[in-house]
Amino acid sequence: MSSLLNEVISNFKPQEWEPAEYSTSRYHTFELGSDDPEYEKVSTQFSGMKISRIERLQNPYSLGRYLLRKEQLELRNGYVNVKTVFHPLAADDISTAADHNCDVRRYKQHTSSYNRQPNFYTTAIEAKNSISHYPWEKAIIVVDLLGNDCYSFTSTTNSDADYYPKYIVYLE
Repeated sequence: MSSLLNEVISNFKPQEWEPAEYSTSRYHTFELGSDDPEYEKVSTQFSGMKISRIERLQNPYSLGRYLLRKEQLELRNGYVNVKTVFHPLAADDISTAADHNCDVRRYKQHTSSYNRQPNFYTTAIEAKNSISHYPWEKAIIVVDLLGNDCYSFTSTTNSDADYYPKYIVYLE
């Protein structure tokens, strides 16, 4: 492992992350049990929706870029807003999204996306409604987004370092 990767994992990883080896994979997912407090925290944002499972996404490479960008904005502006938003996609595209930080240009199942940037929604129900008419299995990634306020059906960022995907919620 590179020393910068070790630094991110040792000093900046979220406390709920589980140990994992990143020399052969840039990310790992861990399914959360329905009795896990972390599951409860995420599932409350999906009120009224049928969830088949929730996974925590651990990608130290994306996390490192995100934390550097956050620090840059804090130094420049004195503060930075962090907002939880929701990114809908086909379940078939989860591994691509996890590996390439929600780069919609790489998805197999394309949804409409302004400027080929990922669409972020302020609520999980808005995200679900945006893909409800598609025939494939659906998922929503819970994302931390830096910067300005986020409005429905918008791409609010020019850089994939402005957001960090944290959880994958598979819908029934």
